[in-house]
Amino acid sequence: MTQAAISRSSAELAIEVALRYGRAKSQQDLAGALACCTEDFVLETLPFQSRGAGRAEVEVDLRLFFEQFPDYAWVPTGHAFEGSVVTLYGRATMTWSGRIPRELARPWERLVRLPRRRIDVPAVAVLDMRDGLIARERFHFDMREFCAQLGLPARIVLGLLRRAERHRHRLVDGRAAIRTEHTIVVDAPIERVYAHAFADVTRIQAANPRWPFPRATRIELVGAPTLCEGAIRRVHLTTGHVTDELIEACRPPHLVRYRIANGWGMLLDAVIAATSGEHELEPTTDGRTIVTWRSWTVPRAAVARPIVELLIRTLLAPMQQRFLRAIARDLK
Repeated sequence: MTQAAISRSSAELAIEVALRYGRAKSQQDLAGALACCTEDFVLETLPFQSRGAGRAEVEVDLRLFFEQFPDYAWVPTGHAFEGSVVTLYGRATMTWSGRIPRELARPWERLVRLPRRRIDVPAVAVLDMRDGLIARERFHFDMREFCAQLGLPARIVLGLLRRAERHRHRLVDGRAAIRTEHTIVVDAPIERVYAHAFADVTRIQAANPRWPFPRATRIELVGAPTLCEGAIRRVHLTTGHVTDELIEACRPPHLVRYRIANGWGMLLDAVIAATSGEHELEPTTDGRTIVTWRSWTVPRAAVARPIVELLIRTLLAPMQQRFLRAIARDLK
């Protein structure tokens, strides 16, 4: 068989899986849709600023979405295939139920019934394929047009979506995680960015806060000669505590996912139950790289949430932003 025939067969298979996935969602068939996806499937609805990672999270998101839009349908008008990416073009049509989901509604909002609204917007789905399945979907549409047809301001819609995200974390994690996300565009190709910022684990020290305490004095890779799944990124702090970041997933040069295995020490562990995060790299068409650092922090109790949110705003978020700016500056 010629290389052209092999490539053509791969393209046809990928497009077939993508279209089957779209048909399953149009029938509100969760099992059928997720059967087209990898176990670590990521669904990003970009206008909603929403991201579900893993089948459990995606199932919660889609179930809630279908409750609100029970006749959702994807109407395809075209498709393209390049490398390992399928792009579907079409329209998303749906009718809003007119009710705020009971799981998200405040007591007085449960009494509100708004007019049912019909929505019909152009949309694009970009699907990353891996081993014949969909590993990631990025769904694009015009948020302004969506909100106009829905009859609600974007501010209210986004507020409800943040509630939906907290609801998802409660169902999947058992507790409400606090999520942060920071992104920067680096003027360098993805392979160079990954090698500079992540393959060399010592570069994470660029996230150090300006104050002397607590800071990372040394970062080393333990358990493997190179960054990979199962390795540990060990952080030695000025407090004397050693924090182990267990690498749960590593797909160079696109993704590093980690979980804090033994806490932060000090007083932080009194209010923080769990911390995890990921570094995601995505190439642009002009040779640059989009770098995103996400993290999820779970408070030990509801009463600790305000304290943890303050720590994230004043300590964690600035550290992540400082690291991303350092990457962009180093590779400029």
